Amino acid sequence: MTELKGIGGWMILPIIGFCLTIFIGLLDISELLTLYYFSDVMELVILDCLIIAFPLITLIMIFKEKKEAKTWAIVSLIVTGGVSLLIGDYFPVIGSTIWIAYFLNSKRVENTFVK
Repeated sequence: MTELKGIGGWMILPIIGFCLTIFIGLLDISELLTLYYFSDVMELVILDCLIIAFPLITLIMIFKEKKEAKTWAIVSLIVTGGVSLLIGDYFPVIGSTIWIAYFLNSKRVENTFVK
């Protein structure tokens, strides 16, 4: 049996999710800034910046295969799930819970992020 190592398998799905989170966050910020006065939406822009920053740092760590990638992924999923709860969207919390369990228990994650 081949060793599970490297970016592949099920790990592709949370990577796609992190990319989509960044993209949607950028779209949300651009919409907020074009439709409203900046002072009226400052809190939402700050939340969107958090939602963008954590997955972005996580992706950098993942593609560099850094040991910290696992921790960053879990923190990123907690932050995005927490922000989703704040705005009343419960569906991302389910996904975050599943992927946190994946990052905690996966042999591929354990074998990939060792640098």
